[in-house]
Amino acid sequence: MIQFHNAKDIDEHVVHINEVTKDNRAEHYYCLGCGGEMSPVLGNKREHHFRHKEAHCSWESYLHILGKKRLKERFESQQDFVVQYQIEYHCNKVENCRLENIYHDVQNCNRRELISVDLKKEYDTCEEEVYYKGYKADLKLSSKEHPEREPLFLEIHVTNACSPDKLASGVKIIEIDIESEEDVLKPIIESPSIRFYNFKRFFETKRPLDRFWIAKDERGFLEPTVLVMA
Repeated sequence: MIQFHNAKDIDEHVVHINEVTKDNRAEHYYCLGCGGEMSPVLGNKREHHFRHKEAHCSWESYLHILGKKRLKERFESQQDFVVQYQIEYHCNKVENCRLENIYHDVQNCNRRELISVDLKKEYDTCEEEVYYKGYKADLKLSSKEHPEREPLFLEIHVTNACSPDKLASGVKIIEIDIESEEDVLKPIIESPSIRFYNFKRFFETKRPLDRFWIAKDERGFLEPTVLVMA
């Protein structure tokens, strides 16, 4: 039997069953999915959970709403909101690189790398179920300070994935698979279950200026002849 470990209070705040005590168990709690009233079960024999007072709602709807609310809480309550995804650096001169004797690692110029990005440095607003370019986002991150900045969608996937045209819209999208209540708290790191769309992935490899040689030309003037950079 499915057990619900989260509900909402009269102020629409998400409450985990572990936050319910003998002092507040008599308060009113409601299902995130169907809105029906729930009661906390705090016995000694069974795992603590919330129980519907009447018919059960859809587990899928419950997970979808729980995912949205928990992600929104994380964004609004934390100082940082870090996500990680793969990018690639590329240099098309690696095979004939003249700097190999100096750097000894030019093959590393073509590489994949997992980078961390703090979305709170880009966005300051998180809205639920709003439209942009004709598409409704589960959560839309935007910037009031920089309204011209393209927003980002956080999408919760329980049963219905993003449509192909939504993915092709050019809007940055992070789609997160949610199969359990625990999944809503997992770090947002690119994987088969957390997918990043329309992010810049490819960068030209660049190295900082390291050294240069100065030599006399045929006129006797000193000038740099080789720059060690890529």
